[in-house]
Amino acid sequence: MNKGMQVQSKPHKPIGELIRQRRIELGDGKKPLSRSKFGRLVGVEGATVYQWEVNDVPPRHSQLCALVQLAGMCPITLLGEQGAVDLVAAGVAS
Repeated sequence: MNKGMQVQSKPHKPIGELIRQRRIELGDGKKPLSRSKFGRLVGVEGATVYQWEVNDVPPRHSQLCALVQLAGMCPITLLGEQGAVDLVAAGVAS
């Protein structure tokens, strides 16, 4: 494989930072989407989103699936290449 085309095997940023970044992207350009609204997208409370963002509690597999499907987050970016493969193998994401 070409070195410039390799996929990282580990996420390059903490998952909480990636989630916060996605909330900002989904906002109106002036402020990020609220944790509460983002939480509704993925089926959790806003407090849970906060816990993810401060890396206090990682998302569960089912929540990762929702982050991938509903919030449009890339599984490889979230979990690294092997983590994404594991998620698919567990039948949580496709």
